[in-house]
Amino acid sequence: MRYERTTTVDAETADAVFAYVVGQLLRRELPVEVDRDSRTAVWGPGPGADCAGQLYVTDARPRGVRVTVVVETGALAASRARAEIDRALAALAG
Repeated sequence: MRYERTTTVDAETADAVFAYVVGQLLRRELPVEVDRDSRTAVWGPGPGADCAGQLYVTDARPRGVRVTVVVETGALAASRARAEIDRALAALAG
């Protein structure tokens, strides 16, 4: 199953938001490929996580930072993955 969620965060810089979110992914010990120049990250399944995903962080207009997360997971883990993403993005949006 595929799940995509976007939120806009009232933040100073997209770079700072990107660094924070990538830090959260790394803390979960997920295999993450990071492109800091384009503010994108791709990860695969890791310990306790049966999903793969992409992260995009861009400047929002007229202000703020737009964070998009796309996750692909099996049907059994889909509701848990959606809930975790929703909680994480809500915490970012503050």
